[in-house]
Amino acid sequence: MTLAREVAEANGTEPANVPWDPAWPDLELDGDEYNNDLTELNWETLGRWNAMVLATEGKILHMKFWDGVETVTVITPMPESGMRMVEYAVWYASHGWPVFPCHPADKSPLVSTGFKAATTAEGPIRAWWRQWPNAMIGVPMGLKSGVWAVDPDASKDGSPNGVANWAKVVAEHGGIPDTHTHNTPNGGNHVLFKWHEDRHVTNREGGLSGLGINVRGEGGYVIAWPSVLADGRSYEIASPLNFFNLAEAPTWLYDEILPMPPAVSQAQPMPSISRQALASVSPPAGAHLAYSDAALRGEYDAVVSPSDATGASGRRYRDGAFCNVRR
Repeated sequence: MTLAREVAEANGTEPANVPWDPAWPDLELDGDEYNNDLTELNWETLGRWNAMVLATEGKILHMKFWDGVETVTVITPMPESGMRMVEYAVWYASHGWPVFPCHPADKSPLVSTGFKAATTAEGPIRAWWRQWPNAMIGVPMGLKSGVWAVDPDASKDGSPNGVANWAKVVAEHGGIPDTHTHNTPNGGNHVLFKWHEDRHVTNREGGLSGLGINVRGEGGYVIAWPSVLADGRSYEIASPLNFFNLAEAPTWLYDEILPMPPAVSQAQPMPSISRQALASVSPPAGAHLAYSDAALRGEYDAVVSPSDATGASGRRYRDGAFCNVRR
């Protein structure tokens, strides 16, 4: 397999400031889904010269070769570890995710208006974390953040095993694309997808209901990495290669959770007996049609909506006033 350097030199496209280590090997196809990971300035194979420009701009690249298809993904570098929680909150905000503080004991919002208070403004964020330095980072799902989440829970106290059920559902439908995913402290996951207003995902579980698989969309929120619970357990990133790499949800998943549009029936409903009776009434010969119609309408309304079965309307119905009109 031709080295990227050779292709680049042949095309005159290699940037002058990109180093090359001749010891870097060609790509070996070993049957693994992730055959080779490209980080920073590592690339080895044909077509990689096309990604060199990204590398020189400080981007991180990941190459995946699967089923004969090679893809190169630009990765968002994760923030460095060991920072104060507020710095991670500010980092998320700077990348477009509004945040708000949550209690480390029970994940509840620490601000009175809950997730509705979420903001990307650095001032309020720093003020919150000065007040609650150990607060976890809440991110509202839906329109404000542009993401939504599938949230399968691990089995607890006999509850359904959402993690296992989610894996089964995914396998039955042929998988999901790689996307930003958290591992939760209780053994579950937050699998995040891009949110679209024309596919209005809320917290409705739809066909996933009863499986231990929650859905967090408009009106919900998740706790983000690297938040730490009061007992010391923390949220983790499942795959750093997919950090902030948000995929489109597959169509089958929308089909599972979104309500079906109401069916439009072509058949006309059968009219009620009272409506059939009114339709059968013919005005007397020579009668004034407007007057006759008004009279019939009044009797019809009295029959259809009797105010009291024993009152005046009821008596008219009981005594056959409407039937007399028909005669």
